[in-house]
Amino acid sequence: MSVEPVKILLVEDDEDDYLLTTDLLADIEQFKYDLTWAPKFEDGVARLREGVYDICLVDFRIGGRTGLDFVQEARELGCRAPVVFLTGMGDREMDIAAMEAGASDFLQKSELTSATLDRAIRYSINQARDRKFLEERTVLLQATLDNTGAGIGAIDQDGCLVTWNDRFVSVLEKLAADRAEGSGLPPELSGFRLCERFPMLQSSCEELECVDGTILSINRNNIAEGGAVIVCHDTTQQKQTEHALRHAKQHAEEANRAKSAFFANISHELRTPLNAIIGFADLIVGQSQGPIGCPDYEGYVGFIRESGTSLLGLINKTIDLARIEAADYPLERGEINVADSLGAALRLVEAVANERKVRVTADLAVPELAAFGDETAVSKIFSELLSNAVKFSEEGGSVIVSGAYDGAMTVLRVTDRGIGMEQAEIDRALSPFAQVDQKLARQYEGAGLGLPLAKALVEIHNGSLSIDSQRHAGTTITVVLPTHASAAASPKSSTPQPVPLTT
Repeated sequence: MSVEPVKILLVEDDEDDYLLTTDLLADIEQFKYDLTWAPKFEDGVARLREGVYDICLVDFRIGGRTGLDFVQEARELGCRAPVVFLTGMGDREMDIAAMEAGASDFLQKSELTSATLDRAIRYSINQARDRKFLEERTVLLQATLDNTGAGIGAIDQDGCLVTWNDRFVSVLEKLAADRAEGSGLPPELSGFRLCERFPMLQSSCEELECVDGTILSINRNNIAEGGAVIVCHDTTQQKQTEHALRHAKQHAEEANRAKSAFFANISHELRTPLNAIIGFADLIVGQSQGPIGCPDYEGYVGFIRESGTSLLGLINKTIDLARIEAADYPLERGEINVADSLGAALRLVEAVANERKVRVTADLAVPELAAFGDETAVSKIFSELLSNAVKFSEEGGSVIVSGAYDGAMTVLRVTDRGIGMEQAEIDRALSPFAQVDQKLARQYEGAGLGLPLAKALVEIHNGSLSIDSQRHAGTTITVVLPTHASAAASPKSSTPQPVPLTT
């Protein structure tokens, strides 16, 4: 197999030395050399631009220039070919200067032989090839480090930083910002004693939180030579995701428990009116009190109607919530007279309020107070809120409904002085299928759908519902509805704060 000859550029201003070099190269049998002679410094620099030479043999002094100047020119041109200096009068200082400038070797012309020249050429070329390989590997390694999602740094046995990537520098900057002295990083990181400044990097740490909220996971791997590789991961997003998942799981579990409690309670709510309907119907069918004309049967029919109405209301609430959740609840929006909607709701709760001797009054700042929405849905909202307020008021208590304009919104408040709730109970009361009192033998009957339904109806009107309550001090429920069509189409306005309650 033929081997390409080694291309040599000889920069030498003495023709005799050129001929000597030619003869020496000719005596080398194992390798072929292709020699190009540049008798002047400028000629040598011009030849460098061709970029085809494997090695340069350069006289240390060429006219008024030196081999050191030639090396500098070569590097500026991007030439990576090794340079071997040749000199007729060398000394130690010149040798050191040549090596510091980047020369591969330094040869005395008077001691030059074919063997020494051959060895110097092959050694320099191999050294340059190895250096190029290492440089390419170093560039590849650094590129790999820089494109890794983690911050990576390596320290030697003395704890000095030897290599790192940009993300590792970012980690150090965060850690430096966390320290009381607030001083930044040194301008030169190479050789920086890392763990003296950042003791938290002396060991692995699963979760380290920075002042800016960043959460870091630090993994330190000691190596046999006494150094260590430190890998830092930014786990902020992961931790936030884990927190969100835990919250979602907790919410799902709570919802599941609420539904389980709901179905346990709803069975009681359904069975009670159904038992009444079936029982009184059986009495009538069996004519247990005598012929159908007996006056007692009229009372039984009333009980049947009341139980059927209660059952129908429960089923309707469940269906309404399901339709709202499925975005399938029909709304016929228009301008609503609040007093009319309120009057319709008052008529629905009038019987219960009279039975409990609870006085319900309205105090509207504007007699013709208006809102924009579906009249039937708004009446349902009032009905649920008033029914709730009356149910939880003490016997002989009072419920006040107030209303006024606030910019483009209509603000309505339903206030009672009943048993009140704590914050945890408020959250539970607004959750579908949940009840403040979850015991079957609870004091107040109901399926726990009234407030969630009212809140859902308010929100599909682009409004808001909030509750302010204190235990044994009563409750104020604030409803904000759009006054005009433009407000109904815009993003939700800020919710006015409910009237604070005092004991």
